[in-house]
Amino acid sequence: MTGSPDRPRGRPRDPNVDRKVLDAVVDELAAVGVRGLSVNAVAARAGVAKRSITSRWPEREALVLDGLISLAAGLVPPHSGALRSDLVVLAAQIARVVEEPRRSILASCVAEFQDYPQYYEVFRREAVDRCMATVEDVLHDACRRGELRDDAEIGVVADCFVSAVIGSRSFLHLATASADQVDTQLVDIFVRGLATPTSHPQEESR
Repeated sequence: MTGSPDRPRGRPRDPNVDRKVLDAVVDELAAVGVRGLSVNAVAARAGVAKRSITSRWPEREALVLDGLISLAAGLVPPHSGALRSDLVVLAAQIARVVEEPRRSILASCVAEFQDYPQYYEVFRREAVDRCMATVEDVLHDACRRGELRDDAEIGVVADCFVSAVIGSRSFLHLATASADQVDTQLVDIFVRGLATPTSHPQEESR
C-alpha cells in the first residue's frame, strides 16, 4: 500500500509561544518560587491563552520542569588547545548561572526544593551536573596534553572551579576589579596550581 505519510492534525505548534511561556515561567519562578507559581499567572505574563499552555503542558509539574531546564547555562567545551584559554571562556559561561533571573530563582527556590525533590533533581542535572561535566571534559583534554599534574583529581578540581567562579560573581559588587579581570585572575590561580613542572602557564597569560 502506498500513499502519503500521515500528517499531524491541526496547526503546527508555534515556537514563539513556547518561548514566551517558558520565559514567563522563569519570571514567575523568580518572583514567587515553585510554590506560588500558577498557570493563570504564567498565561497572563506571557500574553497567551491558558489553553495554549495546557495543550502543551497538561500538568503543572511538566511546565515548571521545562522552565527550570531552560535555565541551563548551555556550556560547550571551547577546545582551544590550551587549558588557560578554555577556562577563561568557561568562566564567563558559568557566571551566567548567577545572573538574573537565575540568581532570584535560586534565592526563592532553594528553600523549597526539599519539598519538591523532582524539581531539585532536574535543576541539579541541567544547571549543575552538565556544567561540571563540561569543565571535566576540558580538564581531561588538558591532562592528555600534559598540562595537569598527575595527582590532580579531575572531579574535585572541576567542583572547586565552578564553585569559585559562582562565588566570585556573587560577591563581585565588593570588588574593585571588573568581572573579566576577576575571571582572568581566578583562572591564572587554577592554572598555576594545576601546572606540571614542565609547563609554563605564566607564559600563556602574556
